[in-house]
Amino acid sequence: MEVCQQSAGCYLGLIIRLRLILSRNSCIIRFARSISFCTMPLTNDKLHRLIGERIRMAREAKSWTQENLAEAMGITDRQTISTIEGGGRKVAADEMIRFIDVLGRPLNYFTDPHLLVEENAFSYRARRDETDTETFEKQSKKLIEANRRLRALLGEAPPPTFSGLRGLTKASNIEYAEMVGYRFFANWDLGDPPAKKLRQAITERHQVLILEVDAPDGISGAACHLIDGDVILLNRNEPSYRRNYTLGHEFFHLLTWQDMPPARVDLDASDKKTKVEQLADAFTANLLVPSTLLKRAWDKTEGSSRERVLQVAKHFDVSGITAYWRLVNCHHLKDANQSVLKSGLSRTDERQVAPPRFEKNFIRRFHRAIDDGRMTANAAAELLELPREELISVFSEHGFSDPINA
Repeated sequence: MEVCQQSAGCYLGLIIRLRLILSRNSCIIRFARSISFCTMPLTNDKLHRLIGERIRMAREAKSWTQENLAEAMGITDRQTISTIEGGGRKVAADEMIRFIDVLGRPLNYFTDPHLLVEENAFSYRARRDETDTETFEKQSKKLIEANRRLRALLGEAPPPTFSGLRGLTKASNIEYAEMVGYRFFANWDLGDPPAKKLRQAITERHQVLILEVDAPDGISGAACHLIDGDVILLNRNEPSYRRNYTLGHEFFHLLTWQDMPPARVDLDASDKKTKVEQLADAFTANLLVPSTLLKRAWDKTEGSSRERVLQVAKHFDVSGITAYWRLVNCHHLKDANQSVLKSGLSRTDERQVAPPRFEKNFIRRFHRAIDDGRMTANAAAELLELPREELISVFSEHGFSDPINA
């Protein structure tokens, strides 16, 4: 079964198809099943609830009341909208067409249960302005939606709901955020250096999907907070010490999303960081460079102050600047020693070898779907936005055989 995607450009054809199907006295569920990405059949009740929920989300995204939507739809009372949104009344074909027009959403927005429609679900760590994130967000959504579809196709249960971290708020001080970062390091027994086991710990303990992607230059990564499983995206073309910091930083945002929703874009080079970003930095610094390990690492270094700072940075696989400020804050190095900063703390010791694309279990789902005949290689390549021949390379990067030419 090939998995294909209906683009917004197919809107007119979809509407014509809808009219044809319904003109034969077929119900709207037959249409939704025939065009959506549903990998498991939707019952009438589930489809009505899905459509109602998506109508509510689209209405709220426009900051409309139910009265506003009823007026735009030409419906005489608000209660009808309320009943539809609650899934208590099915939407007729002509009404569906009207909802699409009034709310400005394509048909699959209302009928595709795997579509990523959550508002304000992304937060980016970037070095440029927010215009760079638009294309990247579309690509990221496509990957996350593909993961949702494949989990359903393969009968995998969604990850448990991520409850997050309570007690850490904007009113918390920096020292408390550092303490929480250290608590994660200690409770998870991350070892020395913590960065080596951090990814595995986040994946296994919190069921976060961590994807290594080819992001635009200037975007270090992103966190995506979803009810059916959180996602962290890392720019695999950046050095490991930067990816480590981005991983810890975005994990903090997932932990505190409910109490401290992050800004859509965190310009990490900015001198005017928000309190949320200051807390995220403090958490990440003590998670990756715990004070109990720092003194031991510092005592083993030798040479000039600059050389010693870079040796600490290499040991913990963090940037030179991160190592410098950890040493200053833990009183191993005087802040007055500005010559260290002026001499430059860029790391030149690491060979730039990008990690495998995406993530092993994520790619395993594609491999299994192709191998079982539930998805074609062309469909998989389209979802991953790769040439078909590159798909084999991605499978090989993760130790999988070629399912295409087997």
